[in-house]
Amino acid sequence: MAVTVSAQSDDPHIVLADAVRQELESSSDFEAKLANMWDIYDTLTNLKVTEAEPYKYYYKGRELLDAATAAANRLINESMSEREELEWHLMAIELAMGRNLYWCEEVHEAEIRFMAALKLGLLAPKRQEKRYTFAIIDCLQQLANIWLERGDWTRAINFLLRSAHLYVAVEKKFENEQWESSDIVNLEKLKTLTIYGLARAYGGLGMVTLASRACSLTLSRQLEHNMDASDDAAKDAPFDYREWARNAVSLADYYIGRGEFWTAEYLMHAARALSIEWPEKIGEKRSDEFVAEIWRDVGRFYRTRLEISKFHEKRNADECLALWRCNAEVKEKREVAENDLGLSWECLADDHLESRRVQWGSEQGFPENVSLNDGFLLLDEKSAVAERVVENGEPTDDDGMLAIHLSGETVVQPAICFPTIHGSIERA
Repeated sequence: MAVTVSAQSDDPHIVLADAVRQELESSSDFEAKLANMWDIYDTLTNLKVTEAEPYKYYYKGRELLDAATAAANRLINESMSEREELEWHLMAIELAMGRNLYWCEEVHEAEIRFMAALKLGLLAPKRQEKRYTFAIIDCLQQLANIWLERGDWTRAINFLLRSAHLYVAVEKKFENEQWESSDIVNLEKLKTLTIYGLARAYGGLGMVTLASRACSLTLSRQLEHNMDASDDAAKDAPFDYREWARNAVSLADYYIGRGEFWTAEYLMHAARALSIEWPEKIGEKRSDEFVAEIWRDVGRFYRTRLEISKFHEKRNADECLALWRCNAEVKEKREVAENDLGLSWECLADDHLESRRVQWGSEQGFPENVSLNDGFLLLDEKSAVAERVVENGEPTDDDGMLAIHLSGETVVQPAICFPTIHGSIERA
């Protein structure tokens, strides 16, 4: 695993990393040495690299992680009383090694490390503590991403659904435990990534209704978490407004097929509004070409709506809508078997874990079995409900959904609302 860049390197970062690695060969004062190792590791993985040696510092970082693993295992063999805390450090190291391997495009090896870290977390006596919660969710998310990239939707959704159960269990604890606001923000960001993964997995499985709900909620949460453009430069993955706009337009196609044209139009103009306003927030020049592409899609939408309006001359509205949905809507697939969602752990952990077993408990957020419909645990929010048109001042249900006020007393509640940019969309 270890890759030595140079026996006599003149790179100060390499020299310092070698010194820290040598310190870890001694097990004394392990906690302090480990903290120093993490500082050096983070520095290494954030350094700029050349095209000739793109993974130079990542390889050196692996040497540090390997040395820390060896030191922790030596201490476990010497003192069983500290095993619990040492296994926490091992989980963090395995998780970091998995990311390192993934960044270096060694995906299979990364998967093994993520699984090893996950099992360490699930076997931990204090796995419901905050630090384990974040680490376990991170492992589940990383493994789901690997299987999403491979196009194996069933395996991916297995990990995502387990994340959903864990989120629900954690949120129940917020009232009883003191969580810092930054912890809650970070957890919500991880939750958004999980919902986005569910959108991809449900879409790949042909479950278009669940996919659309997950997609709409993802779009809404992305706006909530990213509307402060001043923070964008400091993020590992800055908000990509172009990708957001494209996803909104794609989701509009689904609602066109359902005959919910107000929601489709809402999504189209959300994409247009963000593509105009966001570049100004981050100090970029607006891409007129990209905005023109969205206007093209808006034009196609209006053409489609004109086509369906022709049928109104010969049929009533209900018959027209039923015929349109029959011709346009994508059919749901029901080919996924629940028994394909088993999670196995064989040959994925160190020898000293083989005699232990994962103790499952649904109420704690760790069910042994999951169901495809468990995605509703995260999607049961005000997302992708059916649109409604209210006329003549009729009362609307107090469901918190935003509305678009048309001429007269007609009010439209689209199936999806984006509070952060709703004003701009309504003006459109």
